[in-house]
Amino acid sequence: MTEALLYAIMVALASRAAMDAWFEGSIFATARAYSEAWRYSDTKLTSLLGELLTCRFCLGYHVTFWFSVLYCINGASWLLLLPVALTARALEYQLYLLLKEEDEPGSQA
Repeated sequence: MTEALLYAIMVALASRAAMDAWFEGSIFATARAYSEAWRYSDTKLTSLLGELLTCRFCLGYHVTFWFSVLYCINGASWLLLLPVALTARALEYQLYLLLKEEDEPGSQA
């Protein structure tokens, strides 16, 4: 149980870093521009992919899930996949809200 909580925290932090790199990093600026354009595509699959890659909330679930899969491949029980993924997503989202609140002008820390 303690191991699962520890891995959930690690997955949450790794997910937060990956999400920040995608949404804030200049290295992914071109890819973000393409995915923004895909949102308005006529094909359903391309439009869905564009929507997924530009929505922080939606993409967060996928990033934490796949990081959790990597955790399970590393030797953890597959029974922990869903609890670790959902816990990590919840922690990542709370971390996002906390840091977003601190970054807003006029907010008091």
